[in-house]
Amino acid sequence: MANTLYKSLLFASLTGSSVLSGCLFSLSYISVASILAPPDVPERLMLTQWRTVFNRGFHLCPPSAIFSGLCCFTNAYLTYRQEGLSSGLRLYGGRVASLLVAGSFMIGIVPYTLSLIVPLEVSLLAEEAKMRKMLQAGAEVNHGMNGKAEGGSSEENVTKTRSMIRRWAKLNYGRMILPLTGAVIVCIEYIRGE
Repeated sequence: MANTLYKSLLFASLTGSSVLSGCLFSLSYISVASILAPPDVPERLMLTQWRTVFNRGFHLCPPSAIFSGLCCFTNAYLTYRQEGLSSGLRLYGGRVASLLVAGSFMIGIVPYTLSLIVPLEVSLLAEEAKMRKMLQAGAEVNHGMNGKAEGGSSEENVTKTRSMIRRWAKLNYGRMILPLTGAVIVCIEYIRGE
């Protein structure tokens, strides 16, 4: 018999991790694709738009990951308290073990982000800050109608910035897989029932 909050916590973790996966997917598939679609986008515009995408993801994703992971961990704890070690932590198929694994996948975006994505984000944010400083100092940093770099941006910088944003999007797709895997485990656990 499952704890009284079992289904509620399953639905909460499933909802949180699904929203998180969808958010991460849309950041790369929709937002970054829109930034990079025009071939002659000025570097400063690319960086400014990317920073907006970054800020939105930064405010939406970590709370969803922590919330959904904590729901799984709380559910695992309550199940363990009610059913005990013998029925909950069996190596294969134990309810508590499944919930712990699902929660770990959901919160797994934090170490993934810190190790793989943050160094790239720091570089992109530094480039954006540099562009903003140049604009505030009165330097003209723009592109002509033909897409050629003028002022403070070189064609190499534009290509490098495009490449970094494209790499960020690919890493973001990888990050999306973690909470999605946790959601699948929660769905399997729900289907298995009581």
